[in-house]
Amino acid sequence: MDQQSNYGVEAAFKNATLSKENFIKQFLKNYVDEDYAWMSKVLMIDQGFDDEVIRQEYTKFANLNDIKDYTLRRLRYTENVNKSLEKISNAKEFFFPSSHLDIIRGDIKKILIAANLLLLEFLSSTNITLYRFNSINNRNNDQYLFLLFILYYEISDNDIQKAIQIINEVPRQLEEISNYKVNLNKYIDDINFIEWCYSYLQKNKRDYISYSDILITPNNIEEKSIFVETVINLIYINGDKEKFKYIHILNKIKKAWQTKSFRDEAKTKHKYHLPITQKAKDNLKKLAAFKNLTEGALLSELIGEAFLKEMCDENGKIIY
Repeated sequence: MDQQSNYGVEAAFKNATLSKENFIKQFLKNYVDEDYAWMSKVLMIDQGFDDEVIRQEYTKFANLNDIKDYTLRRLRYTENVNKSLEKISNAKEFFFPSSHLDIIRGDIKKILIAANLLLLEFLSSTNITLYRFNSINNRNNDQYLFLLFILYYEISDNDIQKAIQIINEVPRQLEEISNYKVNLNKYIDDINFIEWCYSYLQKNKRDYISYSDILITPNNIEEKSIFVETVINLIYINGDKEKFKYIHILNKIKKAWQTKSFRDEAKTKHKYHLPITQKAKDNLKKLAAFKNLTEGALLSELIGEAFLKEMCDENGKIIY
């Protein structure tokens, strides 16, 4: 073949490649980023991957761009792109409509709530454990990808309407919580409270153990704040109708924090000598030893608790 013929073949191949690329791009204009999650699954199934391999492949994605790159790469190198795109087009109706993600997209608090509620509704502990294990191995902590994993890799097409209902409710539920009479609004912007409350919740996991699979491991104060709010919000959403459990847990948290604050303040106060009976002093000494506190710290704690009980409302605000 002469040089001119070589040029002709190369030009034809280049034009065919460009034509294929443009065809793919034109087709994908009708889809948003989240759609690539289920499109990648369709292409994996087309390659003959079984469910376990598909899940393992998904955990290798670090973000949505990785999923897009994978999908585009598979389409570029498929022998029959028309057939692949037709399969994608036909499969769309069997997956969660991405338009319903508009109300939570970009809001990590809403994403965590939605993922938890979907988790509790649909997922088996086996698959969720597998996902988390593989995600940790791949250093992937993207909670939005986890939400998409639930929506596009786990739930069946029969569960789509229920999933839509759950996600559509999230903004309303968070608005309801923010306006509820018992809340942590007074404390949630206090860095010291967040640090303490995160540790407190870690020591009291029995109050929210069913949510532990999805919650991120915080690396900074902002993530600890999100962790605390998510735990509290989920207790509210999944609690009894009268919110007795939610109120009980929040009051426990507030009381423990206020007691700690009174103790910390007591350490910086001047010493006082109060005239009390010998019997009261003996009882104070025994009680302090029992609670492993100094007599001064115990007195401060008892006074603080009495003050909160007699002088403040349920949110710790002075009413007298």
